[in-house]
Amino acid sequence: MKKLIPLFLIILFSASYCYSQDYLTAVGLRGGVFSGVSVKQKLSDEHMLEIILSAREGGFNITMLAEKQRVAFENEHWHWYYGMGAHIGSWPRAIFRYPWNNELPPDGSRFVVGMDAIGGLEYTFDQVPINLSLDFKPSLNFIPLGVFAEGLALTVRYTFR
Repeated sequence: MKKLIPLFLIILFSASYCYSQDYLTAVGLRGGVFSGVSVKQKLSDEHMLEIILSAREGGFNITMLAEKQRVAFENEHWHWYYGMGAHIGSWPRAIFRYPWNNELPPDGSRFVVGMDAIGGLEYTFDQVPINLSLDFKPSLNFIPLGVFAEGLALTVRYTFR
């Protein structure tokens, strides 16, 4: 019996390690106001880098976010995350409305540069390499000045452990 206890502990800790929530990289589809592709890379135990390639109404954005993760609900599968970053892209004229006079800018696509924030909740499954997240990501453009956008999104990612 004394020999079985260490064996049992080794098996127990090995199983929890093998099915840990952690992933190195996750790649998937983001659905929301700005739909697209999301790539999330682990930098450290608490820090992630996320790149989002999104499209809307004929325009596109490339967003890079530095995120911090915390365990949620005292469960290793759930994580809160929040962070900040920047975006660059090109939007069609139809998306723009200048806040100070409600008129559209001249014809053609418009180059955009701005900053973003993000906050959300994610769940990573044990038995299958899938990660789900729900987040809110507001952004503010500096070029053109003052254009604000926000979006709630659901992202489904394949995880590489």
